[in-house]
Amino acid sequence: EEEERARTFFKGICESGPEILASGGSATLAGITQRLHGGIDIVYLICHGSVREGVPRLMLEKEDGSIDFAEAAALVQTVRDVDTPPGLVVLASCQSAGSGASADALVALGPQLAAAGVPAVVAMQ
Repeated sequence: EEEERARTFFKGICESGPEILASGGSATLAGITQRLHGGIDIVYLICHGSVREGVPRLMLEKEDGSIDFAEAAALVQTVRDVDTPPGLVVLASCQSAGSGASADALVALGPQLAAAGVPAVVAMQ
């Protein structure tokens, strides 16, 4: 259902509609990295996330479809490496703005992406 909502919403914004990396082995860190290097204006990331022991993580996939608890630092580094970062990143992933504790407010993924050059980041606690 979430994929269909994204297609409907972004169809009016993107000429060809959104490019969706969905479950089944394509929602990998490598897949996201490849798309970011190809030039993406908007990233809408829907996945589980957490901050544990000060390290933000995303629950993505490995190529075989199994779970990859990827450290968010890899995504942040990719954003730093691309010629032009996305203009907007929407993180529909838990704790992407931190857990609500002041100790992890700046280590969470959302603030790190903003510091890496993304002009607008929407994240969740």
